[in-house]
Amino acid sequence: MVWVVDVTGTGASRINADAWLSTCDASGYLHTRRWVAAILAANPDVDGVQYRPRDGENILAWMSADDLAVHTTRPSTPSEG
Repeated sequence: MVWVVDVTGTGASRINADAWLSTCDASGYLHTRRWVAAILAANPDVDGVQYRPRDGENILAWMSADDLAVHTTRPSTPSEG
């Protein structure tokens, strides 16, 4: 079983967030990564987060974290592939 933190709708409001958490443009990605890193650090037993992607508000997406240190050390840039 995979455990995720729901950051949509009421899940987002419980952490004082809003749709901006998953609908921001690329300039806000570092900020949203920090939010997700904090959520995962506070909930070490979860495997990732569930969110609504910016370009698909009627669908759900999942981000899984295998190693939190890898995801929080340095943000990747679009040119890194």
